[in-house]
Amino acid sequence: MHASTTDPDARLYRKGRGKPARLCYMSHVLMETSHGLAVAAHLTYANGTAEREAALAMVSRLPLKDGATLGADKAYNA
Repeated sequence: MHASTTDPDARLYRKGRGKPARLCYMSHVLMETSHGLAVAAHLTYANGTAEREAALAMVSRLPLKDGATLGADKAYNA
């Protein structure tokens, strides 16, 4: 019923309550906070767990030192 004529892999995703669902992908960016630089980027299918999965994938590829801290938008801890 809801399918893209140009991209069959696009998925319906709603950003929040009361917002319309759109056919899309999700992009994720990992930022370094002290200088505001993008450290990693990830593109996923739109689904309910894509943000958490992308965050774990991006962080696992970084050479983190002991005691490194991470911050995230709300719902990453769900």
